[in-house]
Amino acid sequence: MAFAFGSVPVPMETRSISLSPAGQLSAPIKAQQGYYVVKVLERVPPDMGGLAAEREKIQKEVLVQKQSLAWESWINGARANSKIETHLPASRRG
Repeated sequence: MAFAFGSVPVPMETRSISLSPAGQLSAPIKAQQGYYVVKVLERVPPDMGGLAAEREKIQKEVLVQKQSLAWESWINGARANSKIETHLPASRRG
């Protein structure tokens, strides 16, 4: 059975990480559902091709969030430090 990390019980993941060469067997692993023995068939390296594009996308999103927070902070500070006076006639004050 092939699995991705996060899809099996934690004890199996932990032991599977420590198994390195293909063909190696783990000691029995006790989990909530019973005991398991893990055998490494192959190790597939992660696909790093999309990482650069995702990193750039996330950096842009974080920048937009930081700019928005900075703008809101500036506006709130400007409002707190400003004094607004109106000099309309009483009949137009509504």
